Amino acid sequence: MKEILHLIRFDYLTVCGSVPVYLVCMAGAAAAGLFLTPIFAVYAVFIMFVLTVPLQKKTEQKVYGVLPVSRKNIARARLLYFWAVMFVTELITVAVGLLSVRLKLSRFVLPQDSQFVQMNAESFDMPAGEIILIGAVVFAAVGAFMLYMEMMGEIFGRENEMKILVISLGVLIALVFGFFALSANDILPMLSFEGDSTYPLVPSLIKSVIWNLAVFVLACIFGEITARVQSRREL
Repeated sequence: MKEILHLIRFDYLTVCGSVPVYLVCMAGAAAAGLFLTPIFAVYAVFIMFVLTVPLQKKTEQKVYGVLPVSRKNIARARLLYFWAVMFVTELITVAVGLLSVRLKLSRFVLPQDSQFVQMNAESFDMPAGEIILIGAVVFAAVGAFMLYMEMMGEIFGRENEMKILVISLGVLIALVFGFFALSANDILPMLSFEGDSTYPLVPSLIKSVIWNLAVFVLACIFGEITARVQSRREL
């Protein structure tokens, strides 16, 4: 475990030159979320790629080659590092969303009778529980996809990532359409998303923790799969 933590730190140090870009992009997303609409804060989900994409170029492999570390732990640490970046970005995004709803700073920037303000008026009335849950679900979805693509890229090679992406999206779309087709013919039950529209804070926090833990477990599973596949190749 200690070695994995050191490798996570090493991954961070490898991309620390991108931290200023990350902070500038995050500041822009925060400003949009605070002064325009809290919905804009969700777009910060894409900013986490600033601290993950550089690692995919594998510029650090020569350094890894001279370090007394396990190849399996390198793969495990990489996926956990991705989850950590996702989680930190999620916390910042949720904090910005809560502040935006609380402070309502847009009233000092935009005319209150403007069409934009009228269209986004309801977003400023979102309960804290809804903001927290939206942040968790959005980041869980994007984070799971990011972890999946990292695992597949490590296993099948970066040069095949576009093929992996196209095939994976094709399979996903087919499964979704297949499910709804079967549901429409009463072969499978239709999904229901009805729930408590008031989004109580404590249940929303619990659900948010569950979503984040689920992605953490997914990172561990993908890391273990990647480690085992790469280990077999070296035999």
